[in-house]
This record gives sequence, structure tokens and C-alpha cells, in this order.
Amino acid sequence: MFHYEQNYILRKFLYKFKYIENVNTIILGNSTPKPIAKINLHSNRTRYYVDCKTFKEATHFFIQKGQYKQVYYYTIAFIENLLSIGSLSDKLKSIINKESTSSVNDTILKQKGFYSLNQQSKHDKRLKTRNQAYLTKLENNDYSSYNPVNLEVVHSYDFNNTSIYYIPKITINPKYKFDRGHYNELGAKIISRKIARAFNKNKAKE
Repeated sequence: MFHYEQNYILRKFLYKFKYIENVNTIILGNSTPKPIAKINLHSNRTRYYVDCKTFKEATHFFIQKGQYKQVYYYTIAFIENLLSIGSLSDKLKSIINKESTSSVNDTILKQKGFYSLNQQSKHDKRLKTRNQAYLTKLENNDYSSYNPVNLEVVHSYDFNNTSIYYIPKITINPKYKFDRGHYNELGAKIISRKIARAFNKNKAKE
């Protein structure tokens, strides 16, 4: 998940549920701000998190970096989000695909919130093609001597009864990824275990 997207979701989550039973810890990847790819410019998945706060932070960041095309892209995303441009088609698609969406939601509930890209790709040709292209690239590389950086979990701040932790850096052998930016099922399990061990180690020091 991108930096601004995860911050948006966290912000909405914390302020909507100021006191949450049984949720006292949230762990996030401490990713750096990412540019919007041109191919994703007018998609709802790119613009939904570009509210006023995100827009101000992103434009300030990219102006300092001299990346003015990204300032333009985030401005477009903000305006489209503000005016709900394109939202109608997304709502129609959700109504049309209501039955399949319901099936996916049932699967997610059974798996306690986990729904891998490998599972999604069975119903999405675009994802399947992306995964195959990534695997093809891996065939030409040798990762036998891959040496990952030790994963750490760092306490950032507390919000009411919830503690927020960030992971400064995550590295994993590329063969455990679905594509360049996402884990496959095995990779997700490996990273989850690493995060749990790092978190327990951090708590033991406190």
C-alpha cells in the first residue's frame, strides 16, 4: 500500500473508531511517498485517498522534489475525487458484480481478512498476466545468495488506546513476490511471521 493511501486509511480508521475493543496495536510499512503512474491516473483506486490533507502533503512533497508532473497528477486526482468523477461507473460495476463480490467477501471472512493476489488472479486476467510477466523476469536471475536486511518494528506514537508501529524497511527474496510491489501467498506468510517475531522482540525490550 502506498504511503499516502495507508496514512489516509489509518487517519479515517482512528478518528471513526476512537476507542476500539481488542485492537490496541497497528503495524504499518513506513513507505516513502510514491508517484502516481500515468496508467493509473484516472482510476478510482488511485484517487479515493487524495482528500484535502493528502493533496496538500503530496503537492508540497513533489514541489520540493521538483517533480511537477506529479503535482499535476495529484491535482487531477484530488479534483476527480472531490467531484466524484468516475464513481458512477464503479458503483454500477459493483451492482453488476454483486454476486461475485459477495462470494469474495465470504472467502475473506473465512480467511480472517486475508485474500492473496494469487487468489484474485484466478478471476482477473490482468493480474494473472502481470504475475506471469514478473515470473518470466525472475527466470533470468539468480537469488541464491540473497541477503535480506533484518526486519524491525518501531513504535511511532499512541492514539488513545491504540499504539502505532512502523516497519522502517522490508526486504524479501524476490521469488516470494507476486510482482515487483506485492507478496505472493508464501511471501505474505513469511513476512507475517517475521513481523510477529520482530514485534515480540520489541515488546520484550519495553
